[in-house]
Amino acid sequence: VDRCPPEYIVSLYSIFAPKFDDLLVEKLNYQTPTLLRQFLDQEVMQKHKFNNTNETKSSFCRGADLGCGTGLSGMAFRDCVHHLSGIDLSPDMVERAKLTNCYDCLMVGELEDLLLPSSGNNISSNITLEAGQDQHKECLFFDLIVSCDVFVYIGDLSSTFQAVKRVLAPEGRGIFAFSTERLEVESSGNIDDGTKSQPPFQLHACARFAHRESYIRDLAQSYGFVVCAMKNAVLRKNKGQNVHGTLTILALT
Repeated sequence: VDRCPPEYIVSLYSIFAPKFDDLLVEKLNYQTPTLLRQFLDQEVMQKHKFNNTNETKSSFCRGADLGCGTGLSGMAFRDCVHHLSGIDLSPDMVERAKLTNCYDCLMVGELEDLLLPSSGNNISSNITLEAGQDQHKECLFFDLIVSCDVFVYIGDLSSTFQAVKRVLAPEGRGIFAFSTERLEVESSGNIDDGTKSQPPFQLHACARFAHRESYIRDLAQSYGFVVCAMKNAVLRKNKGQNVHGTLTILALT
């Protein structure tokens, strides 16, 4: 098994949608969107070099929120994106996301549906920016793609990385930022040692996938991404215990 069935996800979140935010934020101390945004600000907005210059990036032209859920991630990233699209498998979750008024476009479907060049262009292929907002007058690609707590339902991330590569702005102008749960936590607190004999991902009894850092790095290299930054983080609680994950920021070479 390398991906949870869509039917399972739709059924699960049709039940949880009305109380999803309270359950995650209040009871599970879910903070992935906030942590990922802070990490983006620290590693990209403040110090990452774009287009081989020393300029920092203050905002993005066109963003995509993969697995947007009720819009918690949209709220975390809305103020740094000129145009934000979201997609989720669950119609109930998308309805909740609409209430946040964070998205310029929302879709119900698989993650890859939003990342098809034809679908992306239909959403908004030519966005004219205000003077001084960005040196590019039009965005023909997404220059920010985020995904929070979504890859726990996908083991093999190859098709997702391939789809992101098709529509992410090249030459370091586009950022792909996401979270994954760690397959194991070393006693030293470090990310796994990258031993090739270990499985790259694993489906746990809770029906959520965890991934090794080495797998993410290998996959990034295979699809032409450069790793801008990676770090360990506590993403939420589960039965009173910390759930450890990895925050990753990639760019296309």
